[in-house]
Amino acid sequence: MKFKVFYVPALLWVCGGALVAAAFVYGAQKDFGAWFWVLLIAGIAVLSAGFYELHKNFKEAEGEAGAGAGQEPAREMPEYRKKRALLSKPESDFYRLLQDFLSPDHFDIIPQTALVSVIEKLTQTGYRNELFRIADFCITDAPTTEPLLLIELNDASHRRADRQERDRRVAEICAHARLPLVTFSPEEAADEGYVRKTLKRYL
Repeated sequence: MKFKVFYVPALLWVCGGALVAAAFVYGAQKDFGAWFWVLLIAGIAVLSAGFYELHKNFKEAEGEAGAGAGQEPAREMPEYRKKRALLSKPESDFYRLLQDFLSPDHFDIIPQTALVSVIEKLTQTGYRNELFRIADFCITDAPTTEPLLLIELNDASHRRADRQERDRRVAEICAHARLPLVTFSPEEAADEGYVRKTLKRYL
């Protein structure tokens, strides 16, 4: 970079210096006649051009450095792939079960519903991202879209300590929001009679 900045100015300074030196050599021999002044002015002009070129090169170098500092390093794009299905096999089976006995004129079944879509946080304490947890299903009133009920299918993963804490927090939030939350084990979810009887308490 330094070589690029000084290369052209140095050439101009050499040429300008040579013209100034020639002016004084000629002037000493010819009593500083008209050509002395021509050579001297030309040499000074070339020297000035060298200083201008140096200033311009420094400005350009600063601009390039600033642009480089402001740029974020290129990031490799992660790999993404569309899921084959929105619902797992047990969730899909349960969804069809709900469709069998919930009238579409009265109820809508919304799979994979984030709490933030159905619950408002009225205070500013804590973190809003606690509402980004997902419930397996939300039953809404078809005419008004009012959330009526959340449903969770608790498979074996819900036995983990981290999931149990997550489930406890979701239940706590739903209770405070006065939005019923119903959970079914895999065995309960497969029993259509049990599911019907349970949901009739809320719908």
